[in-house]
Amino acid sequence: VGDSNVTAALLGVQGRAFSGSSHGVRTSPNPVSAGEAAALVAKLEQELLPPPPAWLPPLLAAPGCRVVGFGERTSIFALAASIPTAGEAGPGEGARLTPASVWAAVERSLGKSDAEMA
Repeated sequence: VGDSNVTAALLGVQGRAFSGSSHGVRTSPNPVSAGEAAALVAKLEQELLPPPPAWLPPLLAAPGCRVVGFGERTSIFALAASIPTAGEAGPGEGARLTPASVWAAVERSLGKSDAEMA
């Protein structure tokens, strides 16, 4: 699922239409409320993301499991790693992402305009 798909889904949650392109000017969903963020997560989990393969959940539950993600600059891994987390290393400094640290970063961005996010 790409960033354009997620932006379009969030705009849909907001009752707004996506316009623009994946590599240019497009409709911004900002500011985003906590309720909209939660609804987007539910929509992603229920409609947009395929179920994980059967072999993955047991591996993720294993002690010491580490997940490595990659993608271009708008991938979820790059975006999550670019948001500094309180008391943790910043991007390129050995930052470790956890579900809690990613959600905390999301919470810090809620209610902010594009200008405030820049």
